[in-house]
Amino acid sequence: MKKFMVVCLFLHFTLESCYKALPEPKNATLPEITTVGANTFGCLANDLVWQNDGNRKGPYSSTIKNEVFSLFYLYQKKDNAVLRIYGQMTYTNTDQQLSIDIYNKDLLKTGTFPISSASFEDFLKSKKYDFIDTLNPPLVKIIKLDTISKIASGTFEGNIYTKNKLEKMTIKNGRFDVKLK
Repeated sequence: MKKFMVVCLFLHFTLESCYKALPEPKNATLPEITTVGANTFGCLANDLVWQNDGNRKGPYSSTIKNEVFSLFYLYQKKDNAVLRIYGQMTYTNTDQQLSIDIYNKDLLKTGTFPISSASFEDFLKSKKYDFIDTLNPPLVKIIKLDTISKIASGTFEGNIYTKNKLEKMTIKNGRFDVKLK
């Protein structure tokens, strides 16, 4: 049993030492506004560049490239459409996620829509913004929504708050160009 434990510890520390987190990006810039399904997602979050990027630490100390998760579907019963976009930014001193959801029966057209729910979470600082002021919700402008080519592109901006509404995060210059799943 001791031999097994020693081997397990050796493997753990060997694999752990192989993992090197990406350093923080220097001069990070937002992705371009495109409509080709480039799988980009970014914004200014309280005037700091946030973009889906970096590597997460996976099982057995492996690294996993952060990818944008995007989903589009129609509610059968309510005749509503849903667009969900989710991404993460992970570096040595950064572990954050951002998600936006739009529920709207007219979402099959281009145009400006209120964001139904949004969440920005900083795991290292244990801070979460996920409250939307329904009287003044953040907005998304759908530039392209092609369900045949499975591409959704657009821009977004607005404010989200902590649960107690004591702190506000201002999101500006948001953009996404995603492949729908």
